[in-house]
Amino acid sequence: AKPHADGASARSSFRTRTPTRASELVDYLWNKVRGSNLNESLRFFADNIVYEDFNFAAAFVGKAQVEAFLREFDIPGISFVPERISQGDRTVAFTWRVAIAGVDGRQIRGISLYELDSKTRKLAFVRDVPEPAIRPAPLGALAAALRPGLRKL
Repeated sequence: AKPHADGASARSSFRTRTPTRASELVDYLWNKVRGSNLNESLRFFADNIVYEDFNFAAAFVGKAQVEAFLREFDIPGISFVPERISQGDRTVAFTWRVAIAGVDGRQIRGISLYELDSKTRKLAFVRDVPEPAIRPAPLGALAAALRPGLRKL
């Protein structure tokens, strides 16, 4: 899940904090900063961060590559909305959806995993996994047929 936009924004005002627990950091970035200030988000990324987004064949490695990716992904009218955030000190998982301004109906959903460096408490690893474009995914349909009680993402 990707913070975006540089500078202040009318859609979000926040009090600057420095969370050190993974779950608190996700809450701060996604429920407080809310994409209104990329530089504020980037201060929590380790210089050697590895950022995997399953929409891309290769990971973004290092803060400079991740920053370039996030800047390119800053698309007006698109926002990432966290839905459920687990509790975690060094590692946290959370589900999200993509809200597109002016578009009602089915939205893209996904899950992300964030891991903090144990010493610096900065983001060292991010993995974003969007839901499959085909609904239900072939293996998901098979699993649902064999085990109807399984939850879907």
